[in-house]
Amino acid sequence: MANAAGIDVSSYQGSFNWQAEKGAISFGFMKATEGSSIVDPQFARNWQQAKSIGIVRGAYHFGHPKDGAATDASAFLAVVRAHGLEPGDLLALDLEVSDGLAPAQVAAYGRNWCADVAKATGRTPIVYTFISFAQQGNCAGLGGHPLWIADPSSPAGRPTVPAPWTHWAFHQYASSTLDKDVFNGGTAALKKFANPAPSPQEAEVQSGMLNNGTNAVTAISVPGGSAKTIGFGCDNGLQRLSPAQLRVAVWDGTWTVHKPVVVDGTKGQTVIAFTKPASTTVVSVQRLDAGEVNVGYQVS
Repeated sequence: MANAAGIDVSSYQGSFNWQAEKGAISFGFMKATEGSSIVDPQFARNWQQAKSIGIVRGAYHFGHPKDGAATDASAFLAVVRAHGLEPGDLLALDLEVSDGLAPAQVAAYGRNWCADVAKATGRTPIVYTFISFAQQGNCAGLGGHPLWIADPSSPAGRPTVPAPWTHWAFHQYASSTLDKDVFNGGTAALKKFANPAPSPQEAEVQSGMLNNGTNAVTAISVPGGSAKTIGFGCDNGLQRLSPAQLRVAVWDGTWTVHKPVVVDGTKGQTVIAFTKPASTTVVSVQRLDAGEVNVGYQVS
């Protein structure tokens, strides 16, 4: 099955002719904001035109780590929501400049931006970057987010995947007058990706691994009313490491913060019960330890 085709645009393309792409592409990303104050002058038009031709649309933010994640995320969400954020719309962070900051600081910005957007929308942001930038450590802890990789040196659908990722979601394979992309799957798979609908079993039990690293943040979306608890476990005894310490924030209309939450594999699983299960939609977990020990979670 052929990979779904798409494009990404900004004001660089001017008043883009979306109608000319109808039937040829399945998705389109468009720049919404940059840093804390720049709004792409073509975003409003691109956002509506992409909808008019019936494709999956995505809005992206060009990040500036020097501005701070909270400020940038707030600016991005304000613009996208003002023009209509609908089910199936994708959200992405373009992480490709350091603003002179160290890789650890850039990576922390990326994790925090994604966590803020996930908390506010219940959607997992996509991360756009390029190979050498990721290899420098600027994307540490972002491996749990879908990768949109810029790799024009590789054929469409066969990109190099840098750590911390092990697979890709979108590949920008051509960058000239018009950036061209493919999704890792056909159009039907793309629509499922954009509109995740967990089966009853998936809604009952979700599991995964927390991001590693000092202050690393993991945002976990919880379908409303699907779970009553979140449990954590680790293998610190086997790894001869100290127990994990976490800050766990549960959103059910207001934030309830549990801090510190100690996870010690020698004593079993640590479980937190949701106060309002029907209203719980997001759990944000921050590492308070060195982030070395692997910690798994289960929402059920």
